[in-house]
Amino acid sequence: MELLSVLIENLIPNNFYLNEDKIKSVRQAYENNNQKVLPPVTVAVIGEEYLLIDGHSRAFVAFENGEKDIIAEVYPIEEIPGPTKLYIYLHNKAKELNLTSIDKLKNRILNSEKHKVLWV
Repeated sequence: MELLSVLIENLIPNNFYLNEDKIKSVRQAYENNNQKVLPPVTVAVIGEEYLLIDGHSRAFVAFENGEKDIIAEVYPIEEIPGPTKLYIYLHNKAKELNLTSIDKLKNRILNSEKHKVLWV
């Protein structure tokens, strides 16, 4: 694992919906100028592409706030903690659905209940 600054526009989400409550919480951190205390996002490298594993709300709000980069824990896909085959499947599905960057989730923000039903 490497801790790197990654271009937000290069992150391909592996979550196809955002949770409205999480977005509100991260926006609040930005409003209070506390975004620097947020943990890094988690990214897997597949070939030359960056798959966003964890931190979709943080990446989305950073993008909303005009940030170009985000600090990420970057792993080769073979070393990422979790179900590697599922992550590869979601990576391919995201590209199939044209969800190839975090900004494509702007119309996919759901309340917690809908998020739970459609995603969790």
